Amino acid sequence: MPQDWPEPEENRDPVSDTLFAEVILPFSLPNTYTYRVPAEWNGWIQTGQRVVVPFGKKKYYSGLVTGLGHTPPKGYEAKYVHSLLDESPLVDELHLKFWNWLAAYYLCNLGDVMAAALPAGLKMASETRIIPNPDTELQTTDLSDPELTLMEVLQRREIMSITEAQELCGIRNIFPVIKALYHKNLVLTAEEISERYKPRTKPFIRLADTYQQDDALAELLDSLERRAPKQADVVLKYLANNRKREWADKLQLQKSGEVSAAAIKSLIDKGVLELVEKRVDRLDTFTEGSLVLKLDETQQQAANQVESFWQEKEVVLLHGITGSGKSYVFFELIRKQLDEGFQVLYLLPEIALTVQLVGKLRALFGNKVLISHSRFNENERVEVYKKVAEGEPCVVIGARSSLFLAFRNLGLVIVDEEHDASFKQYDPAPRYQARDAAIMLAHLAGARVLLGSATPSLESYYNAKSGKYGLVRLDRRYGDAVLPEIELIDLGEMIKSKRMQGSFSKPLIEKIEAGIQAHKQVILFQNRKGYVPIILCNNCGWTLKCVSCDISLTYYKSTDMMRCHYCGYSQRPVKSCPTCGSAHLEMSGFGTELIEEELHLKHPEFRIARFDQSSIRGKHAHHRIVHEFEEHELDVLVGTQMLAKGLDFEGVNLVGVMQADQLLNFPHFRSHERAFQLLTQVSGRAGRREEKGQVLIQTFRTGHPVLKQVIRGDYEDFYAAELAERERFNYPPFSKLIEVHAKSLDVGILNEGVEWLATEMKKRLGSRVLGPETPYVSRIRNFHLRRILIKLEREKLSHLKIKQDLRSLLEEFHTYKKWRTVKVHFDVDPA
Repeated sequence: MPQDWPEPEENRDPVSDTLFAEVILPFSLPNTYTYRVPAEWNGWIQTGQRVVVPFGKKKYYSGLVTGLGHTPPKGYEAKYVHSLLDESPLVDELHLKFWNWLAAYYLCNLGDVMAAALPAGLKMASETRIIPNPDTELQTTDLSDPELTLMEVLQRREIMSITEAQELCGIRNIFPVIKALYHKNLVLTAEEISERYKPRTKPFIRLADTYQQDDALAELLDSLERRAPKQADVVLKYLANNRKREWADKLQLQKSGEVSAAAIKSLIDKGVLELVEKRVDRLDTFTEGSLVLKLDETQQQAANQVESFWQEKEVVLLHGITGSGKSYVFFELIRKQLDEGFQVLYLLPEIALTVQLVGKLRALFGNKVLISHSRFNENERVEVYKKVAEGEPCVVIGARSSLFLAFRNLGLVIVDEEHDASFKQYDPAPRYQARDAAIMLAHLAGARVLLGSATPSLESYYNAKSGKYGLVRLDRRYGDAVLPEIELIDLGEMIKSKRMQGSFSKPLIEKIEAGIQAHKQVILFQNRKGYVPIILCNNCGWTLKCVSCDISLTYYKSTDMMRCHYCGYSQRPVKSCPTCGSAHLEMSGFGTELIEEELHLKHPEFRIARFDQSSIRGKHAHHRIVHEFEEHELDVLVGTQMLAKGLDFEGVNLVGVMQADQLLNFPHFRSHERAFQLLTQVSGRAGRREEKGQVLIQTFRTGHPVLKQVIRGDYEDFYAAELAERERFNYPPFSKLIEVHAKSLDVGILNEGVEWLATEMKKRLGSRVLGPETPYVSRIRNFHLRRILIKLEREKLSHLKIKQDLRSLLEEFHTYKKWRTVKVHFDVDPA
């Protein structure tokens, strides 16, 4: 709290003009909570500020003020606001409206939205900390194993939160252990509140005022050169790099030459140099480069058409084939927005895509380009948040969470690869669709929206064709590059004729060898990570499954571990079947690790890398791999769907799809749409310059209509066929879907509870309610899962009223004590 703010008085007397603040707390709670504002803060507190408030027993949390009034709460006595955290509102009225829309539309709580919207560094909480009692000598003889483990960790760390203690010690129920140690007088507990965001500081030095004049400086140098030549070198280096004798970066000075830290310290101690810690920005700063933005005639025409549509429509869809140069149209429109003083949000489905785009954007717009994604640490995310909140013209490039940045002057939102399922947030709430939420944010801000894709989602293309959105096409590849030639390889025929080499058909391996021999690069696409997805017994059919989930464990050869992709459980591979004792265990299927290994064994001279979630865990790992491939330090890149999303590699002339069938056979109403999109997008990575590229797709179903549409590059035919199927079975865009997900550790209680929910929903909505049903994966983390599907007509229904009824029904459901262990959530517009 700033020093000039008045402190709350100890003896507070309620007065008639006392303000009450409505506060959102960062929990999944259905209501806001009302707190009394100390009278001396009436002139300071504002909507959108963070406040620290008491909640529960001896706990304090930072919340956000959503409103102020004079009406006390009903049913409970309002507690006092403990302290104010901000001098001015952190969240403005526009974003509070956006938060309220998200909570209402996606059937979640405001606390869920707040938890997602604010960087962790701007949230704080009072949490119990434990410390070893310095007055008690540790006697290990009377401690249990869990108690001894906790004390050993605590003595190394000195202070820990309960959460940290639980994670570090691996003790699931740690509270009884702490309680036992407390009664043995071995630990103490304390409550503390701390702001988690710490500004970054760096040491700066300059010549003291005494030596700023030339005469004094000359005398100083003469003295130092005779008595302390290393210190003289420091002063000379400082002067050479800083002619105006202003503050200089101490660490940079040390790195710039033969300058010792000890010599600098001596000069500081003598008063020759002054030292100060200055706050600096964690965000990289760049100056504009030499990249000249030059659009060809087709791109300029597309940019003009987009701006023309914006005169009448808020949203425009840019449908451009792969390699058509949509990005340059985006850049031109961004330039105009920045010139007019506006901010721009550039949304991408994957952070890996930021690698190439950021370089181009910074070469064009310098330090007006900001990056925002989940790989940033807490402090970096806070600084991006605060930088955007300043309202200066900038372009923010990031993933879906960038929507929640505090834009003050938003002019344009670009959603690149708008069709991508990664724009959907699954867990935790709010389970929003970033593309749709971005359109609403832009509407509230009075901004414009540009959606871009070579394979638009059916919903977006339907809106464009029906006139709700503007539609602009780019039908020609940039620089007159031609579309790749796509060929299907019949895996059934290859197996019969014994022309398979592991996972590779003979035609594919020959094309890879020829391409690399010609100094070209290759991309191999397989939408499964790991080594093999299933290990089964040839004798009895047993498969190794997760102990907590109804899913097979995937084998990772790099770590020699079996791993569950849902809960993270891992174990060593088994040597024999635990059911029948047979040692004949077979690995079924293949993932990116196996493809990489097979190719490496056949051609150890090939430079191969993997590009999937398990290979880019580090903060900059995806940057490194993309850079190495761009610089031709790699010959082959093996990866999952991350490879299909907008990356541009000029040296790639061959793309191999290892198996297309798993995309086509997935049990979901969007499976054909996703297969068409993925195969078209990954095919578009080939031949993006003068030379025509090749794409080989291995499949058992060469006659499948989706594969034929991919070969022809016929989006219109695919759209017409898929739209007819959607209309026939009443799926989006002809309906709006809400999935109701329920889970419980007790399958009996779950079935009973979900049947009651479905029955009550059917009383209100009739045949629009389908289920309950058991999903494809029926158990995760020991929770049994059930699902209800609600299909709502797009027109002639009040969706808001239905959602309010669903909320009320869920509240009624939770009043029944027997079903309190059943956790239920809604997923609006499931991906």
